Parts: sequence; structure tokens; C-alpha cells
Amino acid sequence: MRVLSAGYCTLDQIGVVESRGRGETRRELSTFSVQGGGTAATAAVALARWGVEVGMVGVVGDDERGAQIERTLTAAGVETRHMLRRKGGISQLTMVLLDAEVGRRLYVTPGNVAPLEEGEVSEGMLEGVDLLLLDGAYPAAQLALARSAKARGVSVVGELKRGGRAVAEMLLPWLDVVVTSERVASDLTGVGALQGICEGLLKRGPRVAVVTLGEEGAAGMGEDGELLREEASSIEEVDVTGAGDVFLGAVTLGVGEGWPLWRVLRFANAAAARACEGLGGRSSIGTRERIEAMIEG
Repeated sequence: MRVLSAGYCTLDQIGVVESRGRGETRRELSTFSVQGGGTAATAAVALARWGVEVGMVGVVGDDERGAQIERTLTAAGVETRHMLRRKGGISQLTMVLLDAEVGRRLYVTPGNVAPLEEGEVSEGMLEGVDLLLLDGAYPAAQLALARSAKARGVSVVGELKRGGRAVAEMLLPWLDVVVTSERVASDLTGVGALQGICEGLLKRGPRVAVVTLGEEGAAGMGEDGELLREEASSIEEVDVTGAGDVFLGAVTLGVGEGWPLWRVLRFANAAAARACEGLGGRSSIGTRERIEAMIEG
């Protein structure tokens, strides 16, 4: 199986600070990690770790951070020949601070790199590709790729996120499998109950709908109309950064390999849980064997 993942990539800097002593105003980092990040990029890295041939379509600046972002992909086995490098661009950066007193804080610096545009992608990128993964980050370019994929008979898995109803409305009819949160799906369909939410998503075009439920796990529905629920795996959580990205990669893996929906949900839940056991979205991506052992255990 060959997957093309198109969307956002960034560099994650993740730091942990401990509780401050009385009267202290300055606090030192106890742990610090630099990793690649971004939904489509981390999903691609997860797929590569699970033995899938995968390429990445994204955009960075031609600065050192852009080169570093690309190195985090190639080092993981992700092909980057379709990556674009904007001349003079300041590449994107995400800073995550895990604070024992106030919890997790996220700071996103998008840089000044212009979005990937429709004219910068082509049908030729899908040559030899079995499945296209989209994260909704660059709707014009991703819509063009989705249309080309449909024309070539390539299945499309896409994630819909908060704050992008217009993007969701645009991409949804072109997706074979949609992955989204309960809140986004409810807003999009105007329905509150899971059964109705999934039915509403399927009426827009996809043949499979997967809805994430946070600490309650995930739900899904296929063309048979049966609502499936899968509880979240129990773990000792360290950091949730990138867990949803790994979940998306796991759904893509299962769809590409033709698994039944119940197994897709079970594997994706376990994969996302494993990713929360360490610092950052990529350091704790489990092997297939480790994820399967978690499911069986």
C-alpha cells in the first residue's frame, strides 16, 4: 500500500516545567524535546513506522527550520519529493509547555509561509498511490487532490477540524472516510445524538464516518448504518500532543488494509493512547506489535 499525505507540517518544541517554590518567579525546564509535528506529517510518520510506503505534500520556508522539519520526515522514512520550500519563508513552529501548576499550554507560530495552493499540486502526485490522506489545512489544494483521486479511483481519508465549517462543507463530499470530533460533527450536521451525527455525515458523501469522543473513545458508522462504539484505552498519560494525528494515521492504515470498522476503531484508539505515554506526538508512536498487544491485553 502507498499513501500520499497532504497537509500541515511544523516543528514542535515541547518543554516541561515543575511547580515553583514559594516566592520564585523564574522556573527552569526539567525536560525539553524537539520533534516534527503537524497533523498530516505526524500521521505520515505513524504510517511509515507501521511499514507503509508514504509520501508527504506540504510547504515550509527555505530556512533552517524548514530543513529541520523535512529531516524529521525523511528520517522516519517519509518521502518528501513533493514538499514545497518557499523562498525567504519563515517556517512554522509550535511550542508546547507542560506546566505542573496550570496544565498544558500551546503556542503556535505559523511563520510567514504562504498556504499550499491549487496550482501547486497535480494529478501526477497520485501516480502509484492507493490512498490519499488530507487534514483540511490547505482546502483549495486538497480539494484539487481529492477530485483527482476520485477520478483515478484512489480512496480519500480526510479529517475535519474546528473553526472550518466552510472547509468541511467543501471537502466532505469528496471523502470516502471522514474523521472528526463529536463537536465538529454536531455543528456540521445540526444533530446532537451520535447515531444522527454519523448518519448526517454519511449523507454528505463519505461511506465511513469516524467520530472521536475524547476520553470516551471513538464511534463509527459504515454503509450498513450500524453505530459502533469503542472505549478509550486506559493509560498513564504524559502528553496528548499529536495523539489525534496518530489516530488519523491509524484509521488510514486500517482503511487501506481493508479492516472491518470495529478493528479500525480499536486499533486507532490504542495507537492514540500509546502516543500519549511519552513527550510529544512522535516519540511514543507504538509499533504494530505493541499496539496489538495493548488491544489483546
